[in-house]
Amino acid sequence: MTADTRAADEEAIRAADMAWSKAAGDKDPAKMASFYAENAVVMAPGMAAVKGRDAIQQALTGMMQDPNFALSFTPTKIVVAKAGDQAYELGDFSMTSSDKKKKPVTLKATYVVVWGKQMDGSWKALVDSPTTTTE
Repeated sequence: MTADTRAADEEAIRAADMAWSKAAGDKDPAKMASFYAENAVVMAPGMAAVKGRDAIQQALTGMMQDPNFALSFTPTKIVVAKAGDQAYELGDFSMTSSDKKKKPVTLKATYVVVWGKQMDGSWKALVDSPTTTTE
């Protein structure tokens, strides 16, 4: 029987979230992409799925070139599987971007992230799915 590390794993994911959100605030696409697994997928409404860390970094780089770009997020619930190798997170995010007239538009909605524990013990996002759903 292995030890139950879910509380420690949840804290590790919360710490990763804080650093991930800070990287978004700093407009650092390489740092932001580092929180994704190599084979991660981002599935956002109205867009084709972005597959793989390199493609995700490219997409983030493009988004962050928008002078009005801003992104922050906060988890509201993190559940680590009993096996301790996967977790899911629900949370709230705020993203600002430019509309067609270059005016800032802010979307406040929810997201789900599926996390996977890596071989080195770190947690990486496997699936990131922001929604347009507000609570």
